Amino acid sequence: MATINDIQNNISTELSGLNAIIEDTLRSSSPLMQQVVENFLRTKGKQIRPILVILSGKFFGKVSDSVLYAGAAIELLHNASLIHDDVIDESRERRGRPTINRVWDNHIAVLVGDFFVSGALHCAEYTKDFRIITAMSRLGRALSLGEIEQIDNARNRSVDEATYLEIIRKKTS
Repeated sequence: MATINDIQNNISTELSGLNAIIEDTLRSSSPLMQQVVENFLRTKGKQIRPILVILSGKFFGKVSDSVLYAGAAIELLHNASLIHDDVIDESRERRGRPTINRVWDNHIAVLVGDFFVSGALHCAEYTKDFRIITAMSRLGRALSLGEIEQIDNARNRSVDEATYLEIIRKKTS
């Protein structure tokens, strides 16, 4: 059975292209934004979401620029949600490193998270595929609603089985 490292090695060329797109998309004339982004990108997660996009592209034909941009879009949106989540949860560490909000503060972290969201939208737009743009829009909405419901449920301590199942249903529809 293949491990995540095996899969990453088998598509290393495509992942390099995807990561170049992410870096290019997040390039900024703001020295502070550039510093924060470069620091954040030093540690990558497993990149499961873009790996699935790339493997799907391979399965259905080839890995085109549009496939790489779609993978970059989903990875940027995922990372934006992590950055925002770190602010909400007041997290001090992610992937073994200090979070953006810990190093720079919540104001900077929120703006950097928003910058990642706009980068995700830019990458989705590049595909010129309305299905990708629609999916990104729905995912962003679901992420935001999921977070607000989590906060509301924690405040009200109202997470019974029916509420939990309703939240899951909303996230998957």
